[in-house]
Amino acid sequence: MNILEQIGPRARIIRVATQGTVLDRASAAIKANLLIPPAPVGSPETLILDLGEDEFEIVALQNLLLPLAERVRSGFYGAAKLVVSARDVGVALFVDYLAVKHAMAIFLSTGTTADALRDARPAGNLTATELVTLEAMLSSGGPGITASALAERFGIELTAAGNRLVNLEKRGFVYRVRQAGRDGDRFIDPRSAVLGPTSV
Repeated sequence: MNILEQIGPRARIIRVATQGTVLDRASAAIKANLLIPPAPVGSPETLILDLGEDEFEIVALQNLLLPLAERVRSGFYGAAKLVVSARDVGVALFVDYLAVKHAMAIFLSTGTTADALRDARPAGNLTATELVTLEAMLSSGGPGITASALAERFGIELTAAGNRLVNLEKRGFVYRVRQAGRDGDRFIDPRSAVLGPTSV
């Protein structure tokens, strides 16, 4: 078992059951939200909500995403982060809008493969510094990054590097794995998760 498997996230794909008309599909999507059981405290998990290529009524999509994002934020699913996979451009734009309006930490992808997960983009309003920091974490080549490693990479003070990582964690975009030692805590981008089973 490598270090990432020990302390890093695994990804679980939640497929939204769809059938019939757009209204039926939307109703199924709302019900799917209730089928994700609460998770015990443990390893981080990246939840990939797969909306496929379907179109959804705006109200139904909002009723699906807002409670789900709030449950993720509250820890209902344990140490979880949320990725929304949507191939429909209109759906993706509305998810982006919701992320901005409600300050939700969501990543947007166009698929559910490992490559699509790594290429997912953070939705909502992030600063250029936050975006660059996330990319540095994802491309670090290991199970996340420490403040000292980030400081060395960008040539900045250790305190500044730590503030960058802590701010992203507080906003809900990264995992924080607390560890003793000189290097300090490790921060992990949810897009580095190892794909696991599919549910729903």
